[in-house]
Amino acid sequence: MLTIDGHDNAFIGMACIWRDKQRVEVAVYSGDVIVSNLMAQGMSEADAIEYTAFNIEGAYVGLDTPVVVWTFNLEEVKELHI
Repeated sequence: MLTIDGHDNAFIGMACIWRDKQRVEVAVYSGDVIVSNLMAQGMSEADAIEYTAFNIEGAYVGLDTPVVVWTFNLEEVKELHI
């Protein structure tokens, strides 16, 4: 299982997903906690969000690449039209 260095407190569990026609178990992390960790290290909120999106969510390191989830309530998701 691959993990995200320096963000153990953001780990929330495991997910079984399909990648490249294979079922794999991957680590799942809270994006909100990762951003908080980065802000505690001195980044602004905007920079922490951008860093997380580009360097963590955007990094594919193979089948075991961790997944980052973000907390929204259903009304927020409807407003975002996701």
